[in-house]
This record gives sequence, structure tokens and C-alpha cells, in this order.
Amino acid sequence: MATNAKQKTDFKLPVKRVTGETVEERLTENAHDRILPARYLLKDENGETVETPKELFERVAKNVAQPDKEYDDIEYEESWQEFYEMMSNLEFMPNSPTLMNAGADLQQLSACFVVHPEDDMDSIFNKVHDAAKIFQSGGGMGYPFHLMRPKGDRVSSTGGIASGPLSFQQVFDTMCGTIKQGGKRRGAQMGIMRVDHPDILRFIVSKRKEGNLSNFNISVGLTDDFMEAVKNGEDYTLINPRTDEPFKVSRNTAQFYNRDEEWYPEAAGSDQGKDDNFWRDFASTFSEEVKEFDIDLEVGEDMTLPARFIWETLVDGAWRNGEPGLFMYDETNKEHSFDTEKHP
Repeated sequence: MATNAKQKTDFKLPVKRVTGETVEERLTENAHDRILPARYLLKDENGETVETPKELFERVAKNVAQPDKEYDDIEYEESWQEFYEMMSNLEFMPNSPTLMNAGADLQQLSACFVVHPEDDMDSIFNKVHDAAKIFQSGGGMGYPFHLMRPKGDRVSSTGGIASGPLSFQQVFDTMCGTIKQGGKRRGAQMGIMRVDHPDILRFIVSKRKEGNLSNFNISVGLTDDFMEAVKNGEDYTLINPRTDEPFKVSRNTAQFYNRDEEWYPEAAGSDQGKDDNFWRDFASTFSEEVKEFDIDLEVGEDMTLPARFIWETLVDGAWRNGEPGLFMYDETNKEHSFDTEKHP
């Protein structure tokens, strides 16, 4: 045992996996000839590359070390050299916006942003604008879509019926597909919906067909109450974010759970049309699940669903095509360093 313990201390991290005397020799041919010139090396107004990989690392290191000039006991020269050595030896690499923008005109170094599209048109389309500008600067976006009222809910200002969060998620998806991050790569988006939102099942199956919401990763926000209901085989209540009260089942929502395969794509919010064979097949499978769990929603009644039905549907989706992911809301709020009263 003593020998084994001694052997463990012999390892030094990080373990070197590259060799070469220069930056160029350490980089792979693909990184040196294709990825860095396409995405990270600075270009002039004519689109011509104006720096080498070595100069890229120097630019970033000198910029990131700038704050050290404010401290008398830190040598700026030593500080940026340390950053540079870590990058040039491929021991540490900052995120893409830092490589793109540090020491350049834009100076936007963050990779991840979160905005909250709320339940009104001004908020939603202001967030579309904000997201577009962030993509342009090289950042990625995350959105909670459960703040919007569900599909089929009333809109008092117009007397109409709400189209639901997924219709607006399509707007964000289209915008993202139009704008490349920093003009150099596709945008990246994450959409989250709480498991107690009335449109949660539409959200879970929204990417079931390849090509739908292709500019999004999606995750379901799980709560402790929901997981307890799963464990105990219980129903749980879905909440209308407009009122913060149990959602009264709308005609649209009730139809979503029926077994009319002709109507299903429209109920699911699919843009593929009623004649799409994929959705016909899925509707058949889906209706069997509804029948198995004895789901029968009545218009005007409080909406409840078997927690295991939702759980099994999202697990099946994750198995089939890797989505949705899971985000543990209550656990995150317990562990993060913010004030959970101010930032629930």
C-alpha cells in the first residue's frame, strides 16, 4: 500500500500530451492551417490574416494581464509571460471570445449570457435584439421560456389566444441561424423550461424530429417536488406563469393529449404540417403512452399530469437523440453563491 501511495505522488499535472519547440510545431495541422485562421487570428479590412498563432497568444496574454499593472507587487511582464507560456504550451486555453477579442477592438471576453424573455411582446423582441448583438460579439445565449403564458391561454389585450413559448422559440432559432457568432461561427443557444409549465410536453418533444430547433440545445428544469412525485408515482400540478396559479386546461391543451393523429402536428407546434409521416408515427406512439397512463384532461379543470409520464417521455427523448437535458432548479439554488431570495 505504501508503494502505491508513493507512486500516486509521482504524477505531475497537467500531463503533457504535445511536443515541439515552437507554437507552430505543437499545434496540429488542422488547428494551425484551418481553425485558427478561420476563427481566431486577426484580419485586416480586406479579410487578410495579420497575425500568427504565436502573436495570437501574445495578444491575449498581454491583454488579460493588464489589471496586474494596478498592483505594485506584481510584475506585468512576468504575469503576461506566464499566461503566454501556459497557452503556447497548450496547458491552458481560454474560451473562444477571449481568443477572438482580447486585445482587439471589441474586447468582449464572455462566452455565456442569460436573458429572460418575459410574457409580453416588447420583452420578447427586445431579447431577440439583445441576443443578436451578443452572437455578433462571439457570445452564446441561454433563455428560460417558462415565463411566457402557455399555448391556448387568453390574451386580454387583444381578446385572442396565445401561441405559446415554442412559437417564440422558433423566432430565436431563426435569428440565431442567420447570425454567426462574431462573424466566425454559428450561434449557440440553450433553452430551458420548468417542468411545471403547461407546455412542458410540447417542449420535451420539440426536437424529436431531426432539424427542428437546430440552433438550440434544450433542457427541462426539474424541481424537488416533481422528483418526489416521480418517486411516489403521483400526479403533479402545472402552473400558469401569467397567474402563478394552477393552469385551467384549454381546448388546445386538451386536444394535444387526444388521439387524433391528423391534428397532432398542429397541437405539438410542429411546422412540418399534418401530412408529415414522422409526426403521424410519433402521434401513434404518443397516444399509446397517454392511454397507458389514463390521461384525460377536461377543459376548464386544473391541469395535472402523472409525473412518471413526463419523466419517461423526457428520458426516452434523451435516449433517442440526446435531448432534452436536465437542469436541477432547486439543487442549483441551494448551491450557488447568490442570494436565492433575490435570484430564485
